[in-house]
Amino acid sequence: MAKKRKKKKSSPKKHEAPHVQVDTSSKASSSKSSTESSVEETAAEEVSDTPASDEDTSTEAEERTESSSESSNSVGPPSTPAKAIGLAEWWKKSTTPGDGGDDRVLQFWLIVLTGGLYLTQLNFGLWDCWEPHYAETARMMVVRGDWVHPYWSYAYFLSKPVLMFWYMAASMSVFGVNEWAIRLPFALHAVWMVWVVYFVVSRLFTRRAGLFAAIAVATTPLTVFLGRQAIVDIIVTSYITAGLGFFALAVFGSVQEREAADKEGRLPRVHLPYLYFFYFLMGLTLLAKGMLGAGLAGFVILGYLLLSNDWALLLRVRLVSGVFLTLLIALPWYLHMSFFPGRNIDDHMTFYKRFILHDNIYRLFRGVHGEKGSFVYFIQQLGYALGTWVGLLPVALLSFARFRQPSRSAAGHTQKLHRFMFAWWFCALLLFSLSQTKFHHYVFPVVPISAILIGIWLDRFLSHEENANYRFALLIALGIFGVIFRDVITNPHHLVNMFVYKYSRPYPWSEPLLLFGIDVKFAFLKQIFLFRPTPQVVLRDIALVVVFFYLSGFFYNARKIMVWGLCGVGAFFAFYNAHSFMINLTPHWSQKHLAETLKKDSPYWKKRLSNKWADGRKMSFPKEPLLAFRMNWRGEKFYFQNQDLQILGTYSYARLYQALKRHRASGHPAYFLIEAKKTRMKQLKRAVGKTYAKLLKVIDKTNNKYQLIKLQTNARNEHEPASQVRKDNSNRRYYDDWVRKWRKKERAKKRKAKKVKWKKK
Repeated sequence: MAKKRKKKKSSPKKHEAPHVQVDTSSKASSSKSSTESSVEETAAEEVSDTPASDEDTSTEAEERTESSSESSNSVGPPSTPAKAIGLAEWWKKSTTPGDGGDDRVLQFWLIVLTGGLYLTQLNFGLWDCWEPHYAETARMMVVRGDWVHPYWSYAYFLSKPVLMFWYMAASMSVFGVNEWAIRLPFALHAVWMVWVVYFVVSRLFTRRAGLFAAIAVATTPLTVFLGRQAIVDIIVTSYITAGLGFFALAVFGSVQEREAADKEGRLPRVHLPYLYFFYFLMGLTLLAKGMLGAGLAGFVILGYLLLSNDWALLLRVRLVSGVFLTLLIALPWYLHMSFFPGRNIDDHMTFYKRFILHDNIYRLFRGVHGEKGSFVYFIQQLGYALGTWVGLLPVALLSFARFRQPSRSAAGHTQKLHRFMFAWWFCALLLFSLSQTKFHHYVFPVVPISAILIGIWLDRFLSHEENANYRFALLIALGIFGVIFRDVITNPHHLVNMFVYKYSRPYPWSEPLLLFGIDVKFAFLKQIFLFRPTPQVVLRDIALVVVFFYLSGFFYNARKIMVWGLCGVGAFFAFYNAHSFMINLTPHWSQKHLAETLKKDSPYWKKRLSNKWADGRKMSFPKEPLLAFRMNWRGEKFYFQNQDLQILGTYSYARLYQALKRHRASGHPAYFLIEAKKTRMKQLKRAVGKTYAKLLKVIDKTNNKYQLIKLQTNARNEHEPASQVRKDNSNRRYYDDWVRKWRKKERAKKRKAKKVKWKKK
């Protein structure tokens, strides 16, 4: 039969051509003779490429069917054991993108342009309440010389791990106490995350896919906002993104490695440097966020194993040594803090009760604060977080969710990679949706993988020929973009709420917040530009440009114009969010301007606040006291260096008056920080009494959340009649008792609501 097939091969038909490429490396490793190998290769080519003819017998046809089915399902149990790639060989392979070539110049310009977006104009005020809280903890770390136990104001701060404070304290030690130095580590992590997205995607797929993914993740609003704030989420998300990306590179390899493994019927070789770097990043994630950060990566890998049934992967990823490396990085600090007797501020809990139980387990399963939305909560927030790219996400997800069985036309290991990336996106969104504690920015770990899927889809969109599926995809993308962006245009507060603590804080609707501070005042310029550049108008015009590019791709098939136009609009939107929108809103979410006003008004406070490394715990109370009345927004501690007097809790009316009489020197003014509410101003007047209430003057009301008030007195008008003092004291006791009873009723209502909730369960 072999001779017969060889004879047929000697006179092939003109229209037939071989389709199988023979790997020379497999020939060299074969132990058969040259005659036998040539006969077998000829037979294999005949079976796989030549259709059954009329001369073939039924037995030969069955043999061909079996051979073709075996070759199509060759991706399965490996015929040869997979080997690992060491450091030297890995260094050579890691410098080459998936489609070949040299991309070092592209990486350089990507880092430079991203650095220009994130590392410039970071000196705007710290936003309450997270940023100044963390910044003051890091400042006190340097002041006290204790880099192990985080400390804030007057007690230990045990609700966050230590890595974020190390970064800020080190930066302030080098560059001084200022907003740029505080935000620098976070902005660097944002730049690094953008580079990692490009590096991983360009190695797994192509350079163009990596570039689109990097542009998408760098220009999403949530990345811009969190990358320019001193909040731990950008650090954790960059480590998770880099860790899972390097894990995919370690296990699946580049395009060339996957193709070679498919041809040889084996598993791709494991890149040990990528793999152990994944475990190293998981250790840093434990130090940055806790169990939820590293647990997310494990949940994603578990989801992939369930989706692909590739349980043999656990034998290839050096699980024991990798987990040991992760624990070696994070476990020493956790063990030390578990035995640390210090108590957390406010609630007086130990590290175990506060951080391990409250901030990890209870936050996930019970809900401790924040919001408790439905399953669509984070879907809505992800739409706002992606900005101009939101329309392409469902389209990209559909392309990755179409799982096919491995075949000769679809590489098996590439399909496994697609399943891993889909599991990455789905499991990350699922985990945070299951969490009982919800904040808008918790969806941030889903943003980088969403940008990666969008970048890969755009690369395929430019590579494939036109068909009806792509037109339908553009129609879906346009509709989803219009629905989501309509909410953003009508209410820009959605953008602000993605990176703040309390969503009920007022938005400055009365102020125009002009584009880059430029107001078009002349009528003919308004006619030329057709708009007064307020946030609503800018967002509207951005939406119109995005719609134009979608329509150009839909009607005229101008794919390159559409894709690069979307990249340009995304870049402009990111620059606007970073250098106009966020900075213009800062005076209403920061107390920096109040501190500057106090320095100008009081030479005493100007001299007192000039020492950035002052330890407020060891300083005597000033003769011109600053009293924060019923306000605990953390910014007053950082910007006034722990030298303010906080009046909180029960009997605050009487305590404010006593502090005013005790600490203010005769003839000197006193200053008050209160929230910008009419009721709060009335409460302050009740507390100081009728005589002093006439002397209160608001010296800074530029902030729609806070006010700085001055009590200007001298020796002549300080006298309070005894009868008036008795009336004021009686008035204070009455309102203090009323507040105490009201709080008692509120606590009783909460306890009753909890009992009803547990009975229902």
